[in-house]
Amino acid sequence: QHLGYQVAAANHWDEAQSHWQTAVELDSASFRLAYNLALAYERSGSYLSAGQIWREALRRRPRRADHPDALSDDQVARLWQRAAECYRKAGEFEEVGRIYQQAIKWAPENLDLRLALAESLISNGRLLAARNELERLLERSPNHIPALLRLGETYFRDEDSPWYIKAQAKKCWEKALGIEPKNQQVRQMLA
Repeated sequence: QHLGYQVAAANHWDEAQSHWQTAVELDSASFRLAYNLALAYERSGSYLSAGQIWREALRRRPRRADHPDALSDDQVARLWQRAAECYRKAGEFEEVGRIYQQAIKWAPENLDLRLALAESLISNGRLLAARNELERLLERSPNHIPALLRLGETYFRDEDSPWYIKAQAKKCWEKALGIEPKNQQVRQMLA
């Protein structure tokens, strides 16, 4: 573990990864080792492996609140988010949505997580699921401009919907423009 820290400090992530992989094989229950290994995979650009190891680190995290490595709910959510981003960079879009759902369980009031989940659903072509998530977000924060933009996008991109459903996009974007009249992105969407 110490050798891994030394080479990581010198920005040699591939070598750190090798040291931490060996350490994980010797101590497969250590949260800290799995955390370090996931970080090394992420820094060296091995995003699929990083996502898998972030999940493993989360499984190994200490459960007792008095443990020195204990994580708050928000920290757990951030690690789930980090895993989701690694899967996104690896092109594993189905997995991204599942991981963001885990993150939201730990931080249900975090609007950024909900927006990221909705964006991953949009990217995956799951417009109705994205719409549902965006509507949940807007229940908590009705004037959330990015959510209004994405909600409009889900209506606009839904090829199978009748015209009156697609017209909901304009309403979303007009509401956003009413909130922020000088927002260029909103103006472009309306145009």
